[in-house]
Amino acid sequence: MIYDGTLGLLWYLTLTVFGLAALPVSMRVFYRMPDKGIVLARPLGWLLVGFTAWVLAFIGLPFTRMGLVLVIALIAGLSGWVVRSRKAWVIRQWKKGWRTALNGEILTLAVYALVLFIRRGNPNIDHTEKPMDLTFLSGLINAVKMPPPDPWLAGGTINYHYGGYLLHSIPAKLLGVLPEYAYNLSIAAVAAMAAACAFSLGRALFGRCRWGALSVAAVLFAGNLALAAVSIDRDHAPQSVYEWRFQLLWNSSRVIYDGPRTPENQTINESPFFSTMWADLHPHFSDIPFFLLFLCIAYNLYLALCRLSAKRFYDMEWPLLTAGVISCAYLMPTNLFDFPIASALYGALICAGLLYVYFARKRSVKDTLMLATSIALPVMALAAATPFRLYFKSPITKNVLIAAPHQSGLFDFCLVFGVPLALSLIYLAARIGPLFANRSKEETGFIASSVGILFVLLWTATGHIVASLTPMLALLFFGVAAMTLLVKQGPMKIAGEAGRKEAFCLIAVGLAWSLAAACEYICLNDGYGSKRLNTLFKFHFPAWLIFGVALPPMMVWAVRRARSISTRAAIAVPSLLLAAATFFGPLYTLYAFWGISEQRLITLDGLAYMKTYQPNEFRLIEWIRENAPRDAVLMEIPGAAYTLDSRISASTGRPSVIGWEGHERLWRGDHALIDERRNDVLSALTTQNWDAAKRVLDKYNVSYIALVRPNNEAYQRMIPQFLLGEYRRHTEPVLQAAGPYELFKVKRGKADS
Repeated sequence: MIYDGTLGLLWYLTLTVFGLAALPVSMRVFYRMPDKGIVLARPLGWLLVGFTAWVLAFIGLPFTRMGLVLVIALIAGLSGWVVRSRKAWVIRQWKKGWRTALNGEILTLAVYALVLFIRRGNPNIDHTEKPMDLTFLSGLINAVKMPPPDPWLAGGTINYHYGGYLLHSIPAKLLGVLPEYAYNLSIAAVAAMAAACAFSLGRALFGRCRWGALSVAAVLFAGNLALAAVSIDRDHAPQSVYEWRFQLLWNSSRVIYDGPRTPENQTINESPFFSTMWADLHPHFSDIPFFLLFLCIAYNLYLALCRLSAKRFYDMEWPLLTAGVISCAYLMPTNLFDFPIASALYGALICAGLLYVYFARKRSVKDTLMLATSIALPVMALAAATPFRLYFKSPITKNVLIAAPHQSGLFDFCLVFGVPLALSLIYLAARIGPLFANRSKEETGFIASSVGILFVLLWTATGHIVASLTPMLALLFFGVAAMTLLVKQGPMKIAGEAGRKEAFCLIAVGLAWSLAAACEYICLNDGYGSKRLNTLFKFHFPAWLIFGVALPPMMVWAVRRARSISTRAAIAVPSLLLAAATFFGPLYTLYAFWGISEQRLITLDGLAYMKTYQPNEFRLIEWIRENAPRDAVLMEIPGAAYTLDSRISASTGRPSVIGWEGHERLWRGDHALIDERRNDVLSALTTQNWDAAKRVLDKYNVSYIALVRPNNEAYQRMIPQFLLGEYRRHTEPVLQAAGPYELFKVKRGKADS
């Protein structure tokens, strides 16, 4: 307990050091936010340290502890320059924002402590794709150069979204924390930084700290109706962590089916709450705080665009634009799919701002066109992400997008997005009426008829209500956003600050429904399970984040705008009931976790189970960590996906000839390469011809052979052949135990002949 608490505190303090190093920079970038950038300093500082170290590692700065210290010093020097040039301004900003920042800090720390507590009771890195995440995290902790070596493909580099693992490896390198601890600490850190970003943006939209806390709850702790249904349907609370995971949580993430309700037709329907509790350190989860951070940047750029002339915009907001380029660029190596989504949202906001300044504020064409150049930010971000694009090769070589062969059923879709759908309809019903109050009946009737006809045409063409409803919702929200910005209102005859904030939320929700609609018409041709399995996962997940940020303030505004008590009740009562439904499942899940009476390991050590139940295998891991060079190549029995195979390379970060072969196929698309490596390894481990085995060992420059009982049944049947392989007579035994769990060192030079 003391050791876990110390590690948790040191990890949080390390992130705080990043925040302090970047604090003046963050205050300069986010001076428009109520907290004056203080709350956002920690995620921004973490991003700046990671991005700078990543880029410099490509041009020669070692990705080591000393290199990272130099990067932090560089960022601190930049902050020192900001303070020196604007000392009085920085002090004024601090005085304005520290109270709000204190509330945000308390909330951030509370989320960090909560998730850390849950990870201590469920720390094992032993199921689904957690071993894969541990592999990449170990590989980045072990790496000293970029692009990072792939621990499951010796001699190759990681052909996956590794940006999040790189960020998590930075505090681990600085503190000397082992990967099995760093894994669980990283889960809590992601949740905490997401809470900081959600609070800051929520506070800016709502105008009150207490409502900012609601944004955190909506982003991180809202569940879908499937989780509520599973919770209600259970006749007893989970008695074990396994039951809690696979009979409660899991069933809420596999809801929409493409075809008959069979396992092979499942799609992935994760929410941020599920991902936090399930605790796979996947790219989509690691990117939550940085996607939200980009939303904060886009929000500030949108407000500045609406207020300033072109000259003042570029004179005052170049730090914000620079932060936007870096933030958008790093979305690509962190979670590639978030880059186009964030770019689309940014583009929509800039277009809305340009329409506002030209039509509502009556700016000149020249000034508007100069402001329009800011829409090039994603292009600059694409250039800044060149180090990733140079080495990443998509496994999809043609027909990246294909027509979706299935559409979502209404009932299943409502189990996933039922609450956002209902809240969206309530908001539109409450908002559209006042917008049309001053229009003629003929004009109102024409618009309403056009919307109805378009909906019927879509429904007729697709035959599926979800495929026709979601694009209509997107169009309605974009339309209401335009009317909110451009319809004359107030003494200035243009949308005020409240109207601009509401338009931001409307555009964001419109994009979220666009993502849902896109999944009904197109899908990624990626070979992951059912056709839409990965598409729904990649597109729906950011929609959850957008709904969590944008819908709550919109509903509060709708209630406040209502003039009669009955109208307010008509909006507020169903909204509160829906909120209760979306929070019931997560609250029950947390309550159930607290009540598990099963005897279990309480620790942050994700490999504690191995030390207890597979000590012989862990001895191999410890020996390699302490004695093998960081670039020493291992040969293990080829690993089967979703098993505990390939744990030696996964836990040490030392490259193996081949790890989980199924996943390497998905990441690279090169089946011949993977087949060749698998066959080479099996040949070297079973052959009675030393010359043949030696050719394979030399081909991959193998230094150690780790023999561990595999999970794959086919390879288990080959254990007698492994035990009689000729390599045993020509290599040096290092460790040997029953099981079999053995480690051999390959001798080099004259002795090996």
